[in-house]
Amino acid sequence: MDLVTLVRCGTLLSADLISTRLRAAGIETFIPDQSVVQAMGFNLNSVGYVRVQISPADYDAAKEIISG
Repeated sequence: MDLVTLVRCGTLLSADLISTRLRAAGIETFIPDQSVVQAMGFNLNSVGYVRVQISPADYDAAKEIISG
């Protein structure tokens, strides 16, 4: 399945909040960095960010949801 990165967050909590908001609107999300950040939570600088990814077809609707 092809996914695009919608946003990069500084924390897993921020990524989870965005993901939850999108899922509530019917947009499926994927956080590919979740396991790495959980394992390296003491040193987020080693990863740098947490990506929230979605289907390309949902990109415009998702951008509007998170900006509004």
